[in-house]
Amino acid sequence: MNWKYWVVSVLLVVSCAIESVPSGGPKDITPPEIVKANPENFSIQFDAEKIVLTFDEYVELKNFSQQFSISPPIEGKVDHFLKGKNLTIELPDSLLPNTTYTLNFGNAIVDITEGNAQTIYKYVFSTGDVLDSLKVRGFAHHAFSGSPVEGALAMLYPENATDSFAFKNKPLYYSVTQEDGSFSIENVSDQPYRLIVLDDKDFNFKVSSNQELLGFEGEILDPVVDTVYHARMFNGERDLEFNLARQVGFGKAELYYSNDVPEGFAVSFEKERELFLDFDKGRDTIVVWFDELEGDTTLFYNTYDSRLDTVFLRKADFDKKEFTLKEKQVTVTPSSILTLISDMPIVEINSAFCTFVKNEDTIPTPKMTLSESSYEIEIEGDIAFGDQYQLHVLPDFATSFFGDQVDTSSYKFSTKKERDYAFHIINLEQFSGQQS
Repeated sequence: MNWKYWVVSVLLVVSCAIESVPSGGPKDITPPEIVKANPENFSIQFDAEKIVLTFDEYVELKNFSQQFSISPPIEGKVDHFLKGKNLTIELPDSLLPNTTYTLNFGNAIVDITEGNAQTIYKYVFSTGDVLDSLKVRGFAHHAFSGSPVEGALAMLYPENATDSFAFKNKPLYYSVTQEDGSFSIENVSDQPYRLIVLDDKDFNFKVSSNQELLGFEGEILDPVVDTVYHARMFNGERDLEFNLARQVGFGKAELYYSNDVPEGFAVSFEKERELFLDFDKGRDTIVVWFDELEGDTTLFYNTYDSRLDTVFLRKADFDKKEFTLKEKQVTVTPSSILTLISDMPIVEINSAFCTFVKNEDTIPTPKMTLSESSYEIEIEGDIAFGDQYQLHVLPDFATSFFGDQVDTSSYKFSTKKERDYAFHIINLEQFSGQQS
């Protein structure tokens, strides 16, 4: 008998100091469920100022402001607060009488363990005596293969919507297509609509890339007529066109194109002033930081491929934000990089104007690097279990795009002690041999 064997020892580190045998249970794939709504879902004569949704587990919100929508759209800001298992939605006082509203949450609500998203829940209420009960039904299929398209957005727009409307505005109503490509947009009011179906890769409820499958119904829809619509979806190169420019903050604008702008795309100002371009949202949405000027409009010149777009930006009133930094993550691990972040571009850092403390000892300041995006300052160094780090900075430490300097500030980071982690040693043994 000839036996061969090998032994492998694996050391696992997890953030828990409880000694236990791994359960080996199945991975949680169930999205969080709403167990209570106050006021109740599908209420009539609705006059509440807030809605409280209670979940069956702890959740977190991701990109809520982009994912959340209320249809029909309302004037004013909808605020939200998450505490424990309760999500509170505060409504403005601009709700119309005798109107049915639908709150959709996109994929913003996820559980904190596995990140499973709740994508199908909607909250419906009416400020009148009845709920709108009309619906628009249909199927979405690939134009060439005929196979169904799952997970696309079937969206309704006003009858008078222009061809570029879907590039700039969110829909009035929407639904998500199922595995067989079917969709049902419910609780819509009695008015004509246009239908667009979009395989929305970034889930921003807008046509933003030629990589997204797109389909539409050529005729105006009448929801009173019970018709099943068929949207054949395709993707293809669209001509590069400028769609929209809007100011989104003090000295901050977003430029929207129908497709990705090419390399060499450049923006210049009407005055010879410095600009900062940010392509972090993709090359079809360009963020431009600029110095505020007097007057009602600002003029940009966008150049690419021997073309010139003259962009008029209507000035909006925004208060200038204070230039601040904060810790990207306060509790870190030995594999982390200590990072400070800002919500505006940083143009210069000077480590000579800071003091670095490890535990209670002042040590030489580690190397600091401004990230490629210019929104983060990365602090290199050896991070160990159980350490405390402090960074004390003076005004000349960092300068923003607007020339403002950060105030005298202190930032703290820490790592857990090694005993706060559990160590599981797993021995894997395999024996093989031949028996004669």
